[in-house]
Amino acid sequence: MSAKMIITALVFGLIVATMIVGACAISNDVTERFINIGIFCAAIASGAIVGTALAPFDKREEEKFGNYSKAIGLFASGYIASKANKIIDKLFDPATYVDISQLTSFRLIAAIAVALAASKLTFAFRSYGYRSR
Repeated sequence: MSAKMIITALVFGLIVATMIVGACAISNDVTERFINIGIFCAAIASGAIVGTALAPFDKREEEKFGNYSKAIGLFASGYIASKANKIIDKLFDPATYVDISQLTSFRLIAAIAVALAASKLTFAFRSYGYRSR
C-alpha cells in the first residue's frame, strides 16, 4: 500500500474520530450520543456507496453503476421538481433557520463531512489502491 493510501486512511480516521469526540461533547445524553454515532454510520455507508459508484473496477461494474445512477438521478430529479416550490419557500424563510438547534446543526455538518470523507476514501482505494488486475 502506498504512502498516499495510508495518508488518505489516516485523514479519514482523524475526521471520524473528531466527529465522534464532538458527538460525545455536544450532548450529555447517552441516547443523543448513540443517535449521533448512528447518523455517522449511515453517512459512512452512504459515502462508501458513492465512492464505489464513482470508481468501478471494470466495464461490467461501470455499466451497472451507470444504470443505477441514471435511475436514482431520475427519481431524485422528479422528486425535487415536484417539491421545488416548497423547498425554495423553506430555504428563503428566515424562520427556518431560527429553530435549528446546535445539536441538529452539528449532526448535519458532521454527517456531510463524514460522508464526503468516506466517499473519498472508497474512491481512492478503488481507483489507486486495490485494483483488480
